Amino acid sequence: MIPTLQAAIEFTETLRHRVSDFDCGSESWESELVTWIKADPTEEQQGLWCAATFQTSIWLYETNLGDVVGYASLGSSTWRLLTAGEKKTKPKLIQIIPAIAVQKKFWGEPQGSPPEERYSTQIFADVISRAEERFRLGFGSDSLGLFVHKLNLRAQSFYKRFGFASMPETPGDYLRMLFNLRNV
Repeated sequence: MIPTLQAAIEFTETLRHRVSDFDCGSESWESELVTWIKADPTEEQQGLWCAATFQTSIWLYETNLGDVVGYASLGSSTWRLLTAGEKKTKPKLIQIIPAIAVQKKFWGEPQGSPPEERYSTQIFADVISRAEERFRLGFGSDSLGLFVHKLNLRAQSFYKRFGFASMPETPGDYLRMLFNLRNV
């Protein structure tokens, strides 16, 4: 029997033990995602701190066998964006995916399934659906953004398949990518 992904579970401090062995790889950006989800709620800019400080939502995703596959998060941020017909950027409130990760042992799973049925696709589609619902209900922006490491070409390609576009002139090690929820 192939394990199936269950409904997302809201991540709280009482569930930190469920991610104690979370591993999504050894690259620097993967290690940052491990730290983000495992961190104590007092550690600034980490998962539970963001949930308490910025009302960021975090969900765990598990199989019907109880194995944690990954996690996703959704919050808001202000990005400077060019608007149609403008030459200067203006601050715009957007929805943002601060962190999303799939445990390494679940990469490409379930085996033999088409890409749209893989756990990574299901998790990413779920968080986009949650952002779209917030927008439709008037609780969120029509823009959904995320950061991805410039060297993480696999993730960049994955996000582009969903319609995310790279933003120009992103300083540092991370690219900003943006998606218009009106296209859902």
